[in-house]
Amino acid sequence: MGTQTSPQRTQRTQRTQRTWRTAAMGVLAAGVAGAAMLFSSGAASATAPVAASAAAAAPVVAQVGPGWIGQLTCEDITTAQAWVQRWIDVINADASTPGSTLWVQAQLEQATQNGNTQRAERMQRVLDRRAEHPDHWQNVLDRLQKLELRKCS
Repeated sequence: MGTQTSPQRTQRTQRTQRTWRTAAMGVLAAGVAGAAMLFSSGAASATAPVAASAAAAAPVVAQVGPGWIGQLTCEDITTAQAWVQRWIDVINADASTPGSTLWVQAQLEQATQNGNTQRAERMQRVLDRRAEHPDHWQNVLDRLQKLELRKCS
């Protein structure tokens, strides 16, 4: 008798492999970004103190420069602006658009009514995060536009 794998096991295996690949790519990307920041022109020396908070990091960032953001090409900036604008449009869309704030609220209500507490908690976290940072994506878009004016004009 040969061994057979169930479809569920095959799906779990594929999901696990995707998870490991994603994690590996994240680690690789973080390493490359860190190395690029470390070795980019104007980078802080290896003996520079490590900042413990965002407030403490601000002077260091001002000394070092914009880091990887300064390495973006005009095409990269345009692509990022389009992506951020699409995401802002999705967030502000009506309840029929998956990912919009109204859609997330509807999903929260539906999950609560159905007793799906895990999904309800997840949707509530999304809403809480958006409430804590209501202008986050607009600020990102504004920064990209300033960078475009400075770099691509």
